[in-house]
Amino acid sequence: MKTIGTFLIAASLPFFLDTAFEMYLLTLAHGPQMLFFSLANIAPVFLIVVWLSGVAFACLGVFALGVVILNLVGVLDAGKSYSKLMLVTLLVQVVHTALLITYDGWAPAFG
Repeated sequence: MKTIGTFLIAASLPFFLDTAFEMYLLTLAHGPQMLFFSLANIAPVFLIVVWLSGVAFACLGVFALGVVILNLVGVLDAGKSYSKLMLVTLLVQVVHTALLITYDGWAPAFG
């Protein structure tokens, strides 16, 4: 099970890093961005990797939620440190996804 979680974390990193770079760094430095536009101009083939990584990001969210719920119920004994890691992963994903969904609302404040 830990292998699956580790694989999903690694597989979702390109999506997370690309969106975080554009949403947080580029938005603060240059104002609102057209998300994924810079990547489409620089390396359009990499968009496929980022899209697949976005699928892994969603799967990681479901997996982390499952681990946290099953550990709380007592069905799964994943260990306290792994359960905490999945809880932190889930919280980071929820905040990042909420900011990604509401990007058009908050990004103009930095323009």
